Amino acid sequence: MNPLFQRLVNVAEAIEREPSLASDLQALSDVAALSPFHLHRLFASHFNQNIGAYGRKVRVYRAAYQLAFRNDIPILTVALDAGFSSAEGFARAFKKLFDVAPSTFRAQPQWELLHQRFTPLSSLTVHRGNPMNNPPFSAQQVNVQHFPTIPIAEWVHQGQPNLVLKTVKSFIDWRKQETLPPSAYRTFNVLYDDPNATRDEDYRFGVACEIPQEKTIDHSNIEKKHIPAGLCATVRLIGDDSQIGSYVHELYASWLPSTLFVLRDFPIFIERVRFYPEVGAADAITDIYLPIEEAQSK
Repeated sequence: MNPLFQRLVNVAEAIEREPSLASDLQALSDVAALSPFHLHRLFASHFNQNIGAYGRKVRVYRAAYQLAFRNDIPILTVALDAGFSSAEGFARAFKKLFDVAPSTFRAQPQWELLHQRFTPLSSLTVHRGNPMNNPPFSAQQVNVQHFPTIPIAEWVHQGQPNLVLKTVKSFIDWRKQETLPPSAYRTFNVLYDDPNATRDEDYRFGVACEIPQEKTIDHSNIEKKHIPAGLCATVRLIGDDSQIGSYVHELYASWLPSTLFVLRDFPIFIERVRFYPEVGAADAITDIYLPIEEAQSK
């Protein structure tokens, strides 16, 4: 990657972490180690949008997640948290990006639009070049550890990948009713299928959380299961979800063949340690677990 482009990606990532930086040209110039005289033009020429517009888009997109998943937060509070001085100004910016008013979106979230209308610019590094030549992590960052048995409640989404968030929303609502907060019970996703190699109607994605061993579940879409104990190769991803695919690819394509381990009979899964929109997308923490075991000698 051109070093200049990487500097601009660093600027985008800084805005994703703290959108208010979009109005602080000197701070962003320091991040990029570039002259303030050139930063605006370079950013716009590489990303086809100016810094101020990107900052607004980041703020509105995060607000959309709060509207969809945090019904307890008033719309005015969401607007103020997003840096808008009034509900009216927020509504105009929101409608410009999502074509509907914030209240309409909260009542009936447009899940497909959340995927279509915004892609973090910092994630563009994942899609440029040959992933084998630009691995997202080094072998030294992979840890092999014993993962204990964990009882979970799981809702398996089956169908279009771009509707996963609808299932996530329903699971969150159930989780709140059952008083299973993320602060006390770990949050997982089970990656049953590769979205790039599976028909939409067959695609499965597990939405899960840790539960007490003795808990019973009375819900038609949620089952009590467990993540089995055993060895796992684990690597930590700091950043948005668009990078998960490249991390998974690297574990299977490069890391595993370089070891003497084989795969266990359980899907790859991830733990949401810190997640959006509680933190900015660039600050989200996801631990990826590949179930493995030592190869048996013959």
